[in-house]
Amino acid sequence: MDRIEAQDIHHKLMNIRFNSFLNPGKLVIEIKKVSKSFGTRTIFSNVSFTVERGEKIAFVGQNRQGKSTLAKIIVRELPHLGEV
Repeated sequence: MDRIEAQDIHHKLMNIRFNSFLNPGKLVIEIKKVSKSFGTRTIFSNVSFTVERGEKIAFVGQNRQGKSTLAKIIVRELPHLGEV
């Protein structure tokens, strides 16, 4: 393997902006009575909440509490009961 020396190049900060052609409404996510089970194991049940434009959210909890499952339901990767 040959060793290659890095060139001393001045690096500019990359600034990327994505123009949104669609202006989202005030309500970005609405979850109504969402439940999810895998077999006989209930992950969560009757979860309801809303996220409005400009709000920030975080899923916080111990392992195996359903954080990733809820995120996958929101992006329509998992079937579930309730309304998203």
